[in-house]
Amino acid sequence: MRHQAIQIIDTVTEEEYLHYESTATIRHEYYSGYVVAMASGSANHNKITLNLTTLLHGNLPERCELYSSDMRLRVKRQKEVSYRYPDVWVRCGNDPLTTETTGEDACLIIEVMSHGTRTVDETYKVTEYAQALRHCNGEYLNGRF
Repeated sequence: MRHQAIQIIDTVTEEEYLHYESTATIRHEYYSGYVVAMASGSANHNKITLNLTTLLHGNLPERCELYSSDMRLRVKRQKEVSYRYPDVWVRCGNDPLTTETTGEDACLIIEVMSHGTRTVDETYKVTEYAQALRHCNGEYLNGRF
């Protein structure tokens, strides 16, 4: 059974999170100053993610890149920043990655929900992901998916 992630650190700055994450042995997400350990995945979750990645890989428009949950997505909202690890996401264009492990400006974000993460996925993440997608130039994926 997959359990919901638990908060492990009280509020920290974005810089403190990035420093902490660079040496951590497990991945953490960052939201409004809180650092949360990532929940472990199940076999079904992994199968769904791999199938989606395989399907998308051969069908991406030029200048688009496909990432899995090993790549962090930085989402900037008005005064807040969050860092998430979507199961599958795509970014398009010529802009370089923020860092080797972080990108921005997603054009497609897929989060495979489970019972343990459903509440967070349907509330916080959907709002953040909608903001992230606003920066995408829709011409890249228009009519593709």
